Amino acid sequence: LPGVGQNLQDHLIAPMQFKDPPQTSYRQVFTLIVSGLARYAATKTDPLTGSGAEALAVFDSAKDADAERKGPNFQVHFMPASMEPPFTAEVTYVETKARTLLRRPFYMTTLIATLLHPYSRGSLALASSDPFEQPVIQPAYLSDRRDLRVLVEGLRSIRRISAEMRKIAPRLFGDEVLDESLVREIARLRDWDVEDVALGGRKRIEAADSDAYLEEYVRRVTMTLYHPGISFQWSFAN
Repeated sequence: LPGVGQNLQDHLIAPMQFKDPPQTSYRQVFTLIVSGLARYAATKTDPLTGSGAEALAVFDSAKDADAERKGPNFQVHFMPASMEPPFTAEVTYVETKARTLLRRPFYMTTLIATLLHPYSRGSLALASSDPFEQPVIQPAYLSDRRDLRVLVEGLRSIRRISAEMRKIAPRLFGDEVLDESLVREIARLRDWDVEDVALGGRKRIEAADSDAYLEEYVRRVTMTLYHPGISFQWSFAN
């Protein structure tokens, strides 16, 4: 039938990590599950009795001027754990000045930008007439640049939230964990001294705050929230 398998949509998330100075967060989600089950078995209480996403907020991006869309277009979740993005090991290397990559991230919390109304459309198709063969799924994430723009705006909102949290409780909420390889890449593109930028200063902040950094960051860390749907129309237009 016309349209079947088209129009596939999904909610995307882009996590942003922050240091946890008092080390009260869970080192990683696996640790949360293992220690939580043991504590719950002993006391019948534990953070696992919560939702995992302990707080959330919804926003409407001013840069998404879609007159037909109604309601907020992204939300932010807070997790007291690290989601361990692919650059975590490298950040650990920079922090410890070690000579090998230690796959043991420091304590972190996570704020997550979630795309609520994606514009990108993917597809779902049969690979063959064999019902046991896996289908061909092309999610086409971020194929519509408006989705990228909304997630970048979401990360900027997260940075504003985190800045206010550090003002209120500087000992409880730490600095953002940057993707060091991406910071260096931005520095090289701008012909800056890469090592100076890596050590800190105004240009490091400028590099991390650039649209180029945030857009590439979104491409690197974005993942599905496992809400795929609408791969066919319920009815057809006349």
